[in-house]
Amino acid sequence: MNYIPTYEREAFYEGKLEGIKEGIKEGKLEEKKEIARELVKRGIDFTFISESVGLPIHEVEAIAVVVR
Repeated sequence: MNYIPTYEREAFYEGKLEGIKEGIKEGKLEEKKEIARELVKRGIDFTFISESVGLPIHEVEAIAVVVR
């Protein structure tokens, strides 16, 4: 069996943890965008969507262009 130095194992697990955190962050952003899409489809005011969901107004406007 090969010996893996402690620092390499630590670096591996830190990288893995960082990847998990990034995945969670991307998932939350995608969820916000999906909620914004649904609200745009219902004709809700863009400013209200932006404030409620936590996306910049320009992103809500971009979503609206794609949805419509």
